[in-house]
Order: sequence, then structure tokens, then C-alpha cells
Amino acid sequence: MRGRETGRSLMRALVALVGALLVWGAPAGAAAQDTLHLAELRDAAARYDPRAAQGALRERTTDLELRDLSAGYLPQLSVTGQATYQSDVPAAPFAAPGGAGIQVPKDQYRADLRVSQLVWDGGRIAARRGLERARLAESEASVRADLYRTRQDVDGVFFRALLLQQRIGEVDRLVADLGRKLDEVRSQVRNGAALAGDTAAMQAEILQASQRRDELASYRRAALGVLARLTGRKVGPEDVLALPDLAARVRARRSSEATARRRPEFERLASEREVLKRQESLTGAERLPKLVAFGTAGYGKPGLNLLGDRFDTYWRAGIQFEWAPWHWGTVSREKEALDLRRQIVATEEEALSRRLDRAVQEPLETMDRLQASLASDQRIIELRSQLERQAALQLEEQVITPARYIDIRDDLYDARDAWQTHRVQLADARARYLTTLGYEPTEVARRNP
Repeated sequence: MRGRETGRSLMRALVALVGALLVWGAPAGAAAQDTLHLAELRDAAARYDPRAAQGALRERTTDLELRDLSAGYLPQLSVTGQATYQSDVPAAPFAAPGGAGIQVPKDQYRADLRVSQLVWDGGRIAARRGLERARLAESEASVRADLYRTRQDVDGVFFRALLLQQRIGEVDRLVADLGRKLDEVRSQVRNGAALAGDTAAMQAEILQASQRRDELASYRRAALGVLARLTGRKVGPEDVLALPDLAARVRARRSSEATARRRPEFERLASEREVLKRQESLTGAERLPKLVAFGTAGYGKPGLNLLGDRFDTYWRAGIQFEWAPWHWGTVSREKEALDLRRQIVATEEEALSRRLDRAVQEPLETMDRLQASLASDQRIIELRSQLERQAALQLEEQVITPARYIDIRDDLYDARDAWQTHRVQLADARARYLTTLGYEPTEVARRNP
């Protein structure tokens, strides 16, 4: 007798615990809960990824490189010095007055300060600055493409955890219903209207459902742990994942026959084409002449008078012209190489477009199938609910056994579990469709029934 009372106490405690979880997990009492939305978690994952810092780092690097290039427009100062001793020096073909010859010293010394100012460089510096900016845009687009894949990783974990959450809710609903029926059967036993063994089936089913819940909860905690590591946020079992409502955005995209050109990978390829264009501009600029004004002031022995033998100051100023009209075909080969690289980019773009066109077909078919399934799910639930209500009355009147009621209630559980699964799978397919096209799955959150 004591053992039976202990078992009943444990069962009451278990049912009470499940009931408390149902109340605690409801949105109305979410004092310690946080409702997590897909779009927010995707943004959090992109910000938390270490590569997100590369944008600012690359921008700073490019800024320094641009400043270095701009320094080419400023005057350039250089100081040179040399001391030499040479085996021979120029000799004058005549003698100086008095019969002494002009002696040019074989040891010579000079120190020069040279100032040069670029007058015209054919656009070389401007072309290099444009190339650096294009490379910055390309690297930033590449980072965005990498982070976009991180967002897709969040989708998979989010919907796995969401599906487990919904299934746990159905198990809790099942345990709560069976707990109420168990109390009714026990009341009948106390009144002598039922056998004590009639409660065994109810107790066994509640225990099995509780085991199922523990298993689902374990899988959900694992998924939430991965989600926390992806986003850098504190995500716990008490947090509620909101089922995203993406139907309106999907309808808008399907009606407009949207393509996947919004994907960041296409932006990266466009940036590569811009880099090639800037490189071609630089190649053309390097073929043009360059004009530099310069001035030199110095002190040496001899000075500008090569026949002098004393230290003297000197200066000179002028214009320097530089042009290499012949490049041995290097310019034409560089342009040909750039054309080939453009063709490579074009093939990559075409391959990406075809791959995304293929990828978008699967979520489209899945959405159509699941929408039809959800319509039938609702009807199945209505019919199963009708049968469950009838069976509940029959159990109360002892027309059917508890085992028969459990079978009918399990059928309702299976119907609702399939409905919840299809709802999550449909939201997942819609998110994959939008993500494949390059659109953010901005959601309209709704209460999860």
C-alpha cells in the first residue's frame, strides 16, 4: 500500500511539473525569457564573426596606402654626398698666364640637396589611387560574402532548435492531458467504479512521454549551444524562438520573379571587374610621359667649374622629361591578360547564376508541398480532436478502457506533431528561398500556438 501511494505521489509531482512548465513557457509569463528572432540572430552572428573586423582594418590599410600615394604630389627632397679619387682628370690644352698649367684635383668632394616637384605624371598616381579603392571594395565584398554564409549557418541551427521547441510543446500538452485523465481514473478507482490496474496504462504512457520530452530537450539544448557560439549571445533553454512569418516577403519575391543578383557573391564579382578596369587604366597611364621640375644646391670641390681646385657652392634648376615609347610588347600582353581575367570573372558569374537558379528550385517545391500538407493537417487535427473529445466522454462513462483512450490521444498527438513539423519546415523553406535570392528573411513574429 505504501509503495502504491509513493508511486501516486511521484506521478502527481511529474504531472504538476509538466503543468508548471507549460505555464512558465507561455509568452504571457516570460519575465525571465527572451524571444529570439531569426533576423536578429543572423545579424548577431555576422557581427560576432571575427572576420567582421576586417572591414575597418582593410579600410584603415587602404587609407594609409592612399596617403602614401598622395605624397607623390608633394615636393621630394633628397640629400646626396660623395668623395672620390680618380686616376685621371681633364687637362687644359693651353697654359695659364705665367706659364703654369691648370691643375684639376684628382680628389673630388660634393654634397647636394635636390628638390623635385612632379608637374605631370600622365595620371599614374590617380590611377593607382583608383586601383587601391577598387581593391578595398573587392575585399569588403569578399568579407560580406563570407559573412553571408555564416548567416546561412544560423538558419540551419535556428530551425532545428525551433522544431524541437515545438515538438516539446506538443509532448507537454500530451502529458498534461493524460495527467488530467489519470486523476479522473483514480477518482473512479476510489469510488469503486474502476479497477486499480486501469491507471497503469496512463502512468506508463506519461512516463514514456516524459522520456521523449527529455530526449527532445537534450537535442534542443545542444542546438541552442551551437546557436550561442555562432552569435556570441547567451542563449538558454528558457529562451523562446519565434516562428518567423515570411509568407508576405516570399509572395512579393515570387510575384516579381526575383533573381539571385542581390547575393553578395555577385557584388564581389562586380568589384573584381572594377579592379581589372582600374588596372587597365593604370597600364595606359604608365605609357604616357612624365614631367618633373627640379632644383639642386650643393657644395663641393670642384663646384660647377670643373677646372677649379677649390671648394665652392653651386646650384642649378630645370625640367626633366621622361618617356619610354617602346615597351617590348609588355603593355599589349598586360592588356591581353586583363581581358582573359575578365572572361574568367564572366564564367564565374555565369556558373554562380546557374547554381543559384538550381538551388532556388528545391525550396520552391518544398513550399508548395508543405502549404498543401498544412491544409490537410488542419483537417486531420480537427477530426482527431473530435475523436479525442468523444473518447474522453466515453472514458468518463467507462465505455472504453484507458488503453483505448491513450491510442486515440496518441493519434491526436501525432497529427499535431506533424502539423508543427510542417509549419517549421515551411518557414525554413521560405527562409532558404529568400536567402538564396540574396534577401534578408525579415520576419513578422507571431505567437506560437
